Amino acid sequence: LPNITRKPHPTSPLAELRLGYIGQIKAHKGVDLIISAILPLLHAGLPLTLDLWGPEHEAQDYVIRLKKLTADYPAVRWHGAYKGSQVWDVLSSFDALIVPSRWYENSPTVILEAYNVGLPVIATRLGGMAEMVQHDVSGLLFELNDPGDLRDQIMRLLNDPTLLPRLYAGVPLVRRADQEVEEIYAC
Repeated sequence: LPNITRKPHPTSPLAELRLGYIGQIKAHKGVDLIISAILPLLHAGLPLTLDLWGPEHEAQDYVIRLKKLTADYPAVRWHGAYKGSQVWDVLSSFDALIVPSRWYENSPTVILEAYNVGLPVIATRLGGMAEMVQHDVSGLLFELNDPGDLRDQIMRLLNDPTLLPRLYAGVPLVRRADQEVEEIYAC
């Protein structure tokens, strides 16, 4: 991992909540769940944005359908693919990362990348995601395929100005590979 400065904890209520997603834009990754969760919030005029980063050519019909759903909402911004070297800047532009995957992720690298910049994660309560994100400590968990539960978790961030700072404080440090090897040899 490069030497990254962790995102500073918010010290006052946010003017708007900046949510983000990075990764494949495909059905099994659950991007549609995010959109289903936030469109009613945006329609109600709540202060949030969603930035979506990922290749748009791999599942074009899916992407086209989602872009049509979000066309009337300028707070949903589609950025396309990003270069690996951009990941730290992209993540640092969010207040929370959403990982809505529908399948059993083992150990999603994107969660470790988010943690490396000090970013809390909202993830599906499933597989490695549920093992890596400690609910109400380093992030929030929601039930599989349940955009209503995801919406409820986002509403918690909007309604409780103390929650996001607590989650930032609970984001664990990410060990480098050499630290993990040293730990194994120490046993």
